[in-house]
Amino acid sequence: MKEKPRLSAGDYFRLLYAMSRAVGTLTFTTLTGWSRGKDCPKDYKRHVLYSTCRSLFARLSVKQMQAIQPTTVESYESFAKKKGFDLELVELDDGASGCFMGPKTAKKTLLWFHGGGYTFPASDQHWLMLWDLIELAKKHGEELRVMLLEYELTPYGHYPLQLKQAAAAVKYLLHLGLQPSQILFGGDSAGGNLAAALISHLSHPHPSVSPISLSSNLGGALLISPWASFTQKRESWKKNFKSDALVPATVKIWSDNFMAQSPQDNWNHPAEAPADWWKDIKVDNVAIVGGENEILMDDIREVAEKLKVHNPTIDFLEAPGEAHDAIVLDRTFGIKDELASEQFINQWILARLK
Repeated sequence: MKEKPRLSAGDYFRLLYAMSRAVGTLTFTTLTGWSRGKDCPKDYKRHVLYSTCRSLFARLSVKQMQAIQPTTVESYESFAKKKGFDLELVELDDGASGCFMGPKTAKKTLLWFHGGGYTFPASDQHWLMLWDLIELAKKHGEELRVMLLEYELTPYGHYPLQLKQAAAAVKYLLHLGLQPSQILFGGDSAGGNLAAALISHLSHPHPSVSPISLSSNLGGALLISPWASFTQKRESWKKNFKSDALVPATVKIWSDNFMAQSPQDNWNHPAEAPADWWKDIKVDNVAIVGGENEILMDDIREVAEKLKVHNPTIDFLEAPGEAHDAIVLDRTFGIKDELASEQFINQWILARLK
């Protein structure tokens, strides 16, 4: 999505309505949240914010949500200006773009696929999260370079286009002269789905995506709250509904837009792939983290357990008390509490840089 969609007068009216309902939810939960049930977040602030977020997700259309946010490149330009670094934007095959940050002298590059249901562009918090990883490396005497992939959003592009664009990004980094072991990749939420699809593609090339020729394994893959299945059949989709910010019905719209009548397969539904699918993966040091209270947790646990059958050294954390993609969503909401997931991510990144 290179340009934001334009809203009609009716769209603006419905947007105003959705915002007013969200304000109502915010007011109601602020007043009544002290007596919330045990199935709600233990933290009062999270209860109020997640409830308000669910109200917005349930009422805003994809078109409205895209129209009120900057595009990925727009937010990249804004962040670069704020932090005072030069833009480095490259055009990739299949219509994608790569947005670079961090020192060119770094030995390791992290290719990142941002979350947002394949529907939203990269947010300010995505840039800040990646910038913090660059600063973390610097603090420990290391260097990290990052390329965030601007892949096509739905409904303008659908599966498997985003996988084609992810593969193009890896090929671009290899073309720059990086060895496979110098390339790390990962993603959060929908970006975690894309990262899992890329792991699959490396050892089982997708029939519609050109294969990636590697001389050795890629250095590592980090999956944060990966969207591991679109079936919504596991218990956490119901059990954790009130403790998360996502709305299953809205998530279903996002997945339907992404799939666009494509059949379920092992690339787009990693939690449904058999354990043997993950044998001989061409990635070292896979790490997966999910939140104990997120609706996706059972799917995330499923893919982690299947991966471990043939890859027993993978790192996995079910972060206590956390909801979906807390390192992005909680920080976006202004929640500054220490996150077990963030510690896990920081430790994994630092270990890959040594």
